[in-house]
Amino acid sequence: MADTRSHRTNPSKPLDRLLESTLTVADIVSTPFWCIKPDMPAQDALAAMNAHSFDVGGVGPDPTRSFVHRDDLLKAGTGPVSLYAKPIDASLCIEKSLPVATLLQLFKNNDRLFVLDGNLVRWVVTHADLDAPAVSVAVLSFLVIIEAGMKELANGLHDSQIKDTLKSKSRIQKADGVQAGRPHETRWRDCLQLVDWLNICKRTPGHLEEFGYPSIRAFEQDTDAFGDMRNDLAHGRQLITTNSGKKMVDRIAQVRAFSDTVWRAVEHRRTRWEQYADTVIVGSGDPQTIYAGPSAIEEWEYSKPVYVITAWNPGSVWMSEERNAANNAALRKILGRRGGLVVDVVGQSQDGIWQEDSFLVSGIDGHQISELAALFGQLAYFELTKDEMRVCDSATGQVVEPVPLRKR
Repeated sequence: MADTRSHRTNPSKPLDRLLESTLTVADIVSTPFWCIKPDMPAQDALAAMNAHSFDVGGVGPDPTRSFVHRDDLLKAGTGPVSLYAKPIDASLCIEKSLPVATLLQLFKNNDRLFVLDGNLVRWVVTHADLDAPAVSVAVLSFLVIIEAGMKELANGLHDSQIKDTLKSKSRIQKADGVQAGRPHETRWRDCLQLVDWLNICKRTPGHLEEFGYPSIRAFEQDTDAFGDMRNDLAHGRQLITTNSGKKMVDRIAQVRAFSDTVWRAVEHRRTRWEQYADTVIVGSGDPQTIYAGPSAIEEWEYSKPVYVITAWNPGSVWMSEERNAANNAALRKILGRRGGLVVDVVGQSQDGIWQEDSFLVSGIDGHQISELAALFGQLAYFELTKDEMRVCDSATGQVVEPVPLRKR
């Protein structure tokens, strides 16, 4: 089953809109276009550019329509700067109102662009301007959203399952230490970091396929830098490092794309949860007793709520029939040891295409059912009364979505 406790829309979408409309080049450019007088000796201009660490400078009054590159001045003789000036190509000019998302696209082929104010150039924007606080905050937000999405996808897994998947003793111990220093109610999984969730993701059956990656290697090529990026940005360090501007443009694009990928997977699972709310519960006998769904039994024999639970397909990941049968056998033994009265039932879609062997259980309280559902990797279980079928969250035991027992 899948998690629909929150019906939030994909949170990466508002951030994308921020980069695509609200955040513009004007918000990230810093220094006005530095200009050189046309009659300045070329060697003096070169010395000034070296002192300021500038690669280009405008030639003429401020603002200007021509520029000179430091590399050209390295070959210059004793003449004035105007001899080496070049007109600014219109294809390299952008408006200050250009969205940052479009700028990132242009940066794939250009390491600097000239920013217009009206018809004249007033700024030069380069990869280094991606270190502007507005861009850093946006990228950090995407990384936080990725982490939150991967947590949601793991909601049905017990902490012990997450530890088994993570494997790294040092990372587990680090999370233990973080939890020890926080309030008692802090969940262990909330002490994991982005790098941990990325490792859990690539080792969880079905996730790579769900995200569209053909292999762990392909996944790592896109995401291995995310953990360091998040830590650097969270601690106020720069996004851009020496000679890494082009690489960082690519990484920002990867972060945006992966954030959307993760949350599309979350939304897909929520859709599946809503489909589970239409589950029909039928007995395995002949004739079949319909416990929930159209034509459900009118005479309800239980005075207290009963529960429907399965061990099939933990984490909503498809397992073989043999594996599912073994998991259900283990669950049945535990239910028996705890004093539960078990009736074999099947949870199925109304068209009968999807089915999971399950147990209708009485004599055990909801807290224990919730604990067992989480232990066996189930995101949800059902609570049945004479009037309702309630979809319950395994992690909290709370009712997510009550529906009439005899829903049509």
